[in-house]
Amino acid sequence: MNSFSEWAANEYKGRGVTVMSLCPGFTKTEFHERMEVSRGSAPDFMWLDADKLVATALADFDKGRVYSIPGVQYKAITTASRLIPNSLLQRFQSIGRK
Repeated sequence: MNSFSEWAANEYKGRGVTVMSLCPGFTKTEFHERMEVSRGSAPDFMWLDADKLVATALADFDKGRVYSIPGVQYKAITTASRLIPNSLLQRFQSIGRK
């Protein structure tokens, strides 16, 4: 999705179309309650407030950013994931699913 958003942002910028990919992480909404998923599914520090997330996303959009990654914790994870080889990341993700 991020690659597609980046492509679309570059492709349509000259036509006045703005595209931004929002990477919200875990956000406190009624979504998890409706899905009957406990908020305990992620550590408390990973949860973002919906109003703050929207404010950050709108500010990023106004700045013309192609990606909006609200929350220091998610920015750190994103940065770290760029430094770790994909093969190692995939092994880590598969362990988390077991």
